[in-house]
Amino acid sequence: MTLASRRLSLVVALLYLTWLAAPLLNPQLHPWTSYASEYVVADHPAGTMPRTTDGIFGMLLIMMAVLSHSRARTPRRGLPDGLGAPKAAPTPRRRGRFAVRDRRADHQDPHRGDHAAGVDGGDRRVARCRVRSSRGRTGADVARNDPGMGTPTGALWREHLRELVVMGEPTRVLDIGSGPVVACCSGVASVLWDWAPVVELLRGEHRVIVLDRPGYAPGQQVSETLPTLDTEAARLLAVLTALGATGLVTAVGHSFGAAVVEAAARLHPGRLGSLVFLDGSVPEAEGADWAHDGARAAGRFRHGTHPAVRSTSVRVLWQLVGPAVSVALVPGRRGVARAMGGLRAEGSSSNILLASLRDLAGYVACMNRLHELRGRMPLESGVPLTVVAANGRVPRPGLSRWARHVLAQAARLAQETSVRRVVVSRSGHFVMLDQPRRTAELIAEAAR
Repeated sequence: MTLASRRLSLVVALLYLTWLAAPLLNPQLHPWTSYASEYVVADHPAGTMPRTTDGIFGMLLIMMAVLSHSRARTPRRGLPDGLGAPKAAPTPRRRGRFAVRDRRADHQDPHRGDHAAGVDGGDRRVARCRVRSSRGRTGADVARNDPGMGTPTGALWREHLRELVVMGEPTRVLDIGSGPVVACCSGVASVLWDWAPVVELLRGEHRVIVLDRPGYAPGQQVSETLPTLDTEAARLLAVLTALGATGLVTAVGHSFGAAVVEAAARLHPGRLGSLVFLDGSVPEAEGADWAHDGARAAGRFRHGTHPAVRSTSVRVLWQLVGPAVSVALVPGRRGVARAMGGLRAEGSSSNILLASLRDLAGYVACMNRLHELRGRMPLESGVPLTVVAANGRVPRPGLSRWARHVLAQAARLAQETSVRRVVVSRSGHFVMLDQPRRTAELIAEAAR
């Protein structure tokens, strides 16, 4: 990149960063969005994909600008004197500090002058800094930085990880704890580790089962065909059957996972004992579009998106920026990554990006199907439902527009079964990460 293009990309990235402050100025914004697209697709039935794509594009743009700017400055810093490197004189305070260090080193090592005669002071200082930084690292630091190592919590959890072949596709499953069964289903661009704080609170008195949809786990292949709501609902129940959870189960769905849980309850009555929707998808607000051409969307994904994301350039780029984008979009993942160990390497796998884009490509068709099921197959009246609406990470006096959509959907579902409506403040879309204790309490109450 030329200097002008680097400066332009940095300016655009800084302007784009203003969307982080947008919820402070407008409390009605969607929780999973960037404001650049929100005002364009507001109340549009197929607005989820533009919102999410805009957010991912913005984070990639920011990371590319930062990386290009830092890479442009790094070679100049490494140039030897006389070859164009700017020579910055140290301040008097720094000169005094370095002089004290050199005198201490000379006193401790009388032969230092013999082997350091050909090394300038800058290199000696770098070497000493490296020694000090390595001495200061703890075992926890090493575990966090080495993908092959894990913390005790991560090691315990990985003992309960399994990969089942369900409906002809490998499915990664976490099965931990004992007691009443709680099954957790993730949304788009979400993996089972996002449930870690809630599972840690529940596993003492509950058996918690969390499943990833095929393609999200490392090493799995992402199918070229788009997901269907009926298939994902059947997969959820097939996993429970394969694990021997044949009794009534409390099913918890987050975002798109709530649509999967609802479809399973409607298509297979008598299988689920209670339902919990965590900031679930709302077809009327962001998904259903009867003009949607499913075959055309499937073709674009198969012939365009799928081969593009599998290309070498995209995979290398995602390895660089993927973990940072994941944490930037969902800040709660930072604490999980520190506790579990090895998640950065997993987040840098491009199959997570491809699986997320696959779910997004099939999202509208799934919302159309959910809208159809609601009109044809009612929920069982004896299956209680808890609907949780996130009201945004920033405190506000009233309800956000998205929270009102979720509560309006809960009111419609209350015509079919008993519904408990809960608004969680100081929480973004990923309720189980932003408010894990409150989420665990709600799930435990539903499982009684």
